[in-house]
Amino acid sequence: MPNPSAFRAADSARLEIRAPDWERESGTIIDLCAKVFARPYFEWDNIAESYLTTPPYDAAASRIGLIDGRVVTHWGVWDNRMRVGRGNWRVAGIGCVACHPHYRKQGLLSQTARASMATYREAGYDATLLFGIDQFYHRFGYVSAFPMTRFTIDPHRLPEPSPSLPERIGESRRSEVDRLYNQWHRQSTGTLIRPFLNRRFPGSRDAAERQKGRDAFYGWPVATGGGGRGGRGGNSRRRERGDGLALAGYVAAGWSGGEMRLSILETAGEAADALAAVSALAREWQPREVVFDSIPPRGPLALLLRAGVACETIEHHATGRAMIASVSLPGMLRGLLPELTARRRRAAPWAADWRGRVSLEGDGESAVLRLDGHGVHLEANEGAARGKERIPHRVAGGQHLPQLLLGQQSPGELAARKDIRMTGDAAWLAETLFPATHPAMSKLDYY
Repeated sequence: MPNPSAFRAADSARLEIRAPDWERESGTIIDLCAKVFARPYFEWDNIAESYLTTPPYDAAASRIGLIDGRVVTHWGVWDNRMRVGRGNWRVAGIGCVACHPHYRKQGLLSQTARASMATYREAGYDATLLFGIDQFYHRFGYVSAFPMTRFTIDPHRLPEPSPSLPERIGESRRSEVDRLYNQWHRQSTGTLIRPFLNRRFPGSRDAAERQKGRDAFYGWPVATGGGGRGGRGGNSRRRERGDGLALAGYVAAGWSGGEMRLSILETAGEAADALAAVSALAREWQPREVVFDSIPPRGPLALLLRAGVACETIEHHATGRAMIASVSLPGMLRGLLPELTARRRRAAPWAADWRGRVSLEGDGESAVLRLDGHGVHLEANEGAARGKERIPHRVAGGQHLPQLLLGQQSPGELAARKDIRMTGDAAWLAETLFPATHPAMSKLDYY
């Protein structure tokens, strides 16, 4: 009888790992990923026409595994910028992680993943982020990035709807949607700087397949006069575009016919106007419930929802969902410097007046921040904390340090969980420099 372990050893030895030749192998990669993820059928079109074929897909950093010339594994990388307050990081977003069913449980995908991750630093990435299953990605150094927050509300509890139904926005207005999203989320930690994935434009592929065409962006125009619902007031004349009135804001809506659920995946514009637009859609569609999913949990819309009657659910996952890992600690800190300087200026005098150096130690690398009268700086000698010099003010976080830098939880909570250790003045400086930021990424930007 054949020995299964012998086959596994043979497959591992035969595995060839390399970057994909996109022009020659895109069809094979799409076919593998579509077979793994295509449930229901229309998701095959999603993968083939808009997900893997978008410009942010980084073929040079992605990796495929081949056995006898056949693609059996894929670890995809998407190149994007993620906001952290006023700063941002270049992030390797991981998606379409796939292994052919006949070759699973042999470590082939793990080999493919590590080969891809080995390229990120040289490619210039600061961090890597994914949305994944439980009990798998932690073996590659990923830790929880932020919890999942959801608001559920009875449609009858929504405020007064806007006078007219918001207008469905077509693909021709994509650039305007991008502009509004960047404008209203310019300091929302966790959000991506757009443009990004084509697939975030719901309903643009096949309206009949996608819940009778209800999944879409719905917008309202800039106000034509003295204020009120529908945009900011004070404009004496309409601002015209080539294809209609300029948008003041929008909501991205999804419709689940089976559950009679209206899901709001992101918004831009005044929070009260967005809530009024959602109320108008609910009045038209008559859902059983309205769900606000992945909106910034400390943003204006979330604050409005908490002032009403809504159920807020926060899910914490240690090894699944949103997960992050450091690629370059100096790179992450360099991207944070504008935000760190601003936080210090807003701090109480005893924190703003502090002068000195703070060492941060991650998973195999370290860096030093210097605080002086001009701001917060990253020292040129980025490895000083590893050498002979012993800086008394230290933060040691290992693979959990990205959680502190991103603001997943407060420094005090991370220390209480024993995920980070702080010595000297770092314990109270961290509360000023690295507070909880309540990150969130629009679900339409998930990889």
